[in-house]
Amino acid sequence: MLQPGMVLCIEPTLEYEPGKIVLHEETVVVTEGKPQLLTLRAPKQLVQIAGVLGFRPKLCSAACS
Repeated sequence: MLQPGMVLCIEPTLEYEPGKIVLHEETVVVTEGKPQLLTLRAPKQLVQIAGVLGFRPKLCSAACS
């Protein structure tokens, strides 16, 4: 059970080409109310650049590593 003060790291993985994987990491603190995000956000331009370069991410299971 999650309790206030616990810190979690969430690491979804994206594979945009065979063998080319991007790991995204979010670190959050559980609070009494809304979780507190500790990870700094990347600028939206990074997502736009990926689209221009033709990256087409798909969800990747842990087996992709």
